[in-house]
This record gives sequence, C-alpha cells and structure tokens, in this order.
Amino acid sequence: MAGFRNGLQKVGDTYHYCFRIHGQQYKGSTRARDQKTAKKVLESKRQEALLGAPLIQAEPPTVSALVKDWLLTHAHITCERHRKGVEIMTRISRFTPPSERAPSRRFVSTFNAWGS
Repeated sequence: MAGFRNGLQKVGDTYHYCFRIHGQQYKGSTRARDQKTAKKVLESKRQEALLGAPLIQAEPPTVSALVKDWLLTHAHITCERHRKGVEIMTRISRFTPPSERAPSRRFVSTFNAWGS
C-alpha cells in the first residue's frame, strides 16, 4: 500500500483505493476523477467490506486445551522435568478462579520458563 494516502492514490486520471480489513486486502478503482468523490467511494467500499467481513466469535481456548496441544507438539522435544512442571502448572491453574479461561500473560511466561 505504499503510495496510497488515506487509502487513495491517483493513477492516471482516476483514483484507486487500497485498504485492509482483518488481514484481507481490498483494492480497485473508484472510477472517480476528483478526490471528494473518490473519498465517498472509498468509505462506501470500506463499509461494504466491513459488513461482509466475518467477525471473530471463537471462544478463547481453555488452559487445559492449550496444555493438551502443547504436550502433543512439544512432548518429544522436552525433558521429563519440563513436562512435569507443565502438568503441575496446569493442575494449579485449575484451582485458581477463573480456572478455564484463557491464561494470563503471567501464567504463559511462567509456563514457558518452567524447567528451563
């Protein structure tokens, strides 16, 4: 999007738009020759893209699910001491309210540093 100012760039006689929503890039011609009309077209294209963009409504993973995935991925490359530490941290987190919500940054940093 280099060269696009506020999502617009003049290419020849017409303005083109370029913007991103949720990582997806939208670009094209506004077919407008003046900046005022091009801005209106850009805003309508953004609204259209926002209405059609899927909203992220997934539930955050639970601590148990994260640990299960971690063990499946890392069990073969970590030592027994580290795996035991992970299991202990998991048991501790289950008794700490709220136990089954996404882990805090403190938990994740302790989880990653345990046994290293």
